[in-house]
Amino acid sequence: DWKFSPDNFSDQPFQDSHQQPQQDETTQVTFTPEQNRAMQVFRDNLYQQAEKTTQVIDLPSVATTNSMLFIDGFLKTKKMPREPNWSWNQSVPRVSYQFNQYDVSFFKLNTRKARTGSGKAPSYKVWIFHAKFQHQEFSFLWCEKGEVSTP
Repeated sequence: DWKFSPDNFSDQPFQDSHQQPQQDETTQVTFTPEQNRAMQVFRDNLYQQAEKTTQVIDLPSVATTNSMLFIDGFLKTKKMPREPNWSWNQSVPRVSYQFNQYDVSFFKLNTRKARTGSGKAPSYKVWIFHAKFQHQEFSFLWCEKGEVSTP
């Protein structure tokens, strides 16, 4: 079983796994501030993967601001919970990078009014990370903008 270890990480910059280094130089990829923030949330939460892994996802768990969860395997957008009057929309292209022994890709989802739906779509922003470490594949979901949780 795979367990997270702080020794698996370093503070080296992220590198894009799809770009080839030129003449033994590492190609550095420039990420947007928004992408850097999402990557930092992902890295900060790897320590808590065991506690935050779930097998069941529902709308409150994915659409509450700052909710974070891990799922075994890669979560597909079409499997994300939603309501009939709106759907999830991948708003920016998937970004892939490697750090240490992890292959990671991630993307942002926003909501969009369904073609046949009536009413307005909620304003949610969710980041989905797909990570592979050795033979384990998992997803991390972070709701950057969603419903406000009540204490």
